[in-house]
Amino acid sequence: MAIYAPHGESVVQTIFRRSRTSYEGYASPPADTLARVDEFLTCSDWSRGVARVKCTACDHSYFRPFSYKTFHLCPSCDQKRTNLYAEYLAKELLLELPHRQFVFTVPKILRPYF
Repeated sequence: MAIYAPHGESVVQTIFRRSRTSYEGYASPPADTLARVDEFLTCSDWSRGVARVKCTACDHSYFRPFSYKTFHLCPSCDQKRTNLYAEYLAKELLLELPHRQFVFTVPKILRPYF
């Protein structure tokens, strides 16, 4: 399983925090979009609450700030969702066979020939 390690305020959060008022004045986004941005800005904020994670085998514990699961906006939440989906695919959906995926790209100038 992949390791998920959320971190403090990301660069994207800093950019949103600094330029939110100018964005609102320029774009006039809907209230739903602003609510998502607000959730994103409070993601992994220690002052919004934490959960204590404790290992039952060795009694090691640590605190993890709450996530607001704003997928596709928060890189940390999106990575967690991607890891959980990959784990679901590996354990529940795909057969235990070697799988390969190949992606071929063709330059635009050659695409009419295919």
